[in-house]
Amino acid sequence: VGNRFYLANYNAGLRILKLDNLYSATPSMSEINYFDTHPSTDIASFYGAWNVYPFFKSGNIIVSDLDQGLIIVKDPFFDNVAPVANCQNYTAVLDKNTGSVTITAADIDNGSTDNFGITKRTLTGQTTFTCKDIGQTFNITLTVQDDYANTSTCTATVTVVAPTTRYISGAWNNGIPGPGSNARISQNYDTATKGSIEACTCEVDANKTLTVAADDYINVTKNITVNASPCVFGDGKSNDPGNSTERLCKFLPVPKPYNGKFRPQSRCAKPISRSGKLCRR
Repeated sequence: VGNRFYLANYNAGLRILKLDNLYSATPSMSEINYFDTHPSTDIASFYGAWNVYPFFKSGNIIVSDLDQGLIIVKDPFFDNVAPVANCQNYTAVLDKNTGSVTITAADIDNGSTDNFGITKRTLTGQTTFTCKDIGQTFNITLTVQDDYANTSTCTATVTVVAPTTRYISGAWNNGIPGPGSNARISQNYDTATKGSIEACTCEVDANKTLTVAADDYINVTKNITVNASPCVFGDGKSNDPGNSTERLCKFLPVPKPYNGKFRPQSRCAKPISRSGKLCRR
């Protein structure tokens, strides 16, 4: 019944065993309660409890004893009531340095309850996220289990975001960006003096310039947006000055990488500088 095994053990009477993780690599079994139907002796012989029936919804247990006859007992920890699973949607924020984040059941659980208490919480679905998951949502199932192995589930929506660090007033307001960051350029930025940028995503505010100097780079895993318009990476065949997105965002990689990263070239109608990467709107 649940994770309980009720054993009629002759002169040792009724024994209640708890079975855990039967289908895992580390199963366990332990005696948690008993009722001695034949207390006069514990000699190993064919007397005492011969059979047990623990399947009544009331929790009453019938024991058939060779000498004592019919005995009715009740497990004080009997529980046939499933827990109540309660989920909350969750925003998973990437670690700016590692570019990943792992969620736990505690992040999803929104106060699940049980009449005896919840002993186990598990998640089903993707639990580790990286920059490639930015902007997506994931349905994650939480399963809660009580001490008697009764279970209940609920589903939460997980949204993955990158923490924003903003370059303004000559500094990054949330630390230097990393593989898990959204780097926002709110003031003109030149890698020649401020350094190359590595980030998950990058935003350039309206009327602001991001200049990539020779031998520098911006290594962005996902999108670069300029004044809320996504940058277009292509073969460089079109450089129509009437296309503002094209003028701002058309890049070509240099065939030879620099320290494993490509150094972009500018292909703008009105470049900021000879080493520049973006054009001012």
